[in-house]
Amino acid sequence: MARHRQHSLGEMISSLTFLGCAVYLVISGVDWRGQGDDIRAMISWIAAVFCFMGAIRFQLAQWIMTLMSLWRRPNDKS
Repeated sequence: MARHRQHSLGEMISSLTFLGCAVYLVISGVDWRGQGDDIRAMISWIAAVFCFMGAIRFQLAQWIMTLMSLWRRPNDKS
């Protein structure tokens, strides 16, 4: 497996920002749900999922690359 590359300070800051936004959106969704506005709560929670995915984007990319290499290995006939 290839060695992992070091991420820059800016990439770490943006990951923390995505994570902070995800937490804020979850709390905001709970507040909207408490006020009876279910549609805004759902939109907020969906946005929180996407922000969380942005926070773990490097890990997601690594998982996808691992899955792709596992998928290619049995099918590789060269």
